Amino acid sequence: MGLVNDLINKSIVAQAETPRDSWSFGTVMAAPTAGKVAVTIDGDTTATSMVYASAPAVGDRVVVMLLGTTRMVIAVVGGCPYAVGDWLTTESAVLPSVRWPGTTWVAITDRMPMGASSTYPVGSVGGEAEHKLTGDEMPSHTHSLRWNQPDGNGGGAAAGIPYNYTNTNVIGYDSNPVLSSGGGAAHNNLPPYQAAYIWKRTA
Repeated sequence: MGLVNDLINKSIVAQAETPRDSWSFGTVMAAPTAGKVAVTIDGDTTATSMVYASAPAVGDRVVVMLLGTTRMVIAVVGGCPYAVGDWLTTESAVLPSVRWPGTTWVAITDRMPMGASSTYPVGSVGGEAEHKLTGDEMPSHTHSLRWNQPDGNGGGAAAGIPYNYTNTNVIGYDSNPVLSSGGGAAHNNLPPYQAAYIWKRTA
């Protein structure tokens, strides 16, 4: 750490004494390994491996100082505030990988977030935008019942008029005695919503 601190102190002095060309901004493109990190210098498309004073994260904006022939990350000046596994919700159409180069994201579409629990663990999915009720899900209800009655009691034998419980001259059942109702279509199952882009950081 003595060497690193010495380099940092020299770089701070150098910023005040050396031309702007000796330092630049860059973006961290990969996680640090073996004491070095890959950084793409602004204006350059090739990532360069260099030492660092403090370990930056992928997507961080950093200040790079040229000390002799050695490039070194001397400070983190900004970066992606989202860690791997975090979700970003926004109405901006700009891809998060463009906003924070070096990061990787997947889009979460046609889904609403829900707090995880032992019943609904993290990463589980479910639900449906539309739902068609099953017999067990329908509320208790009644239907009209049709009976045939002879002429003179409100209709002919095939009229199928509603049964009158006070009529004792019923002569039989209609071929379709129970009146049907409902169309059998699925119903909208969504709560009120406002759509936005949702991204999950994966790397």
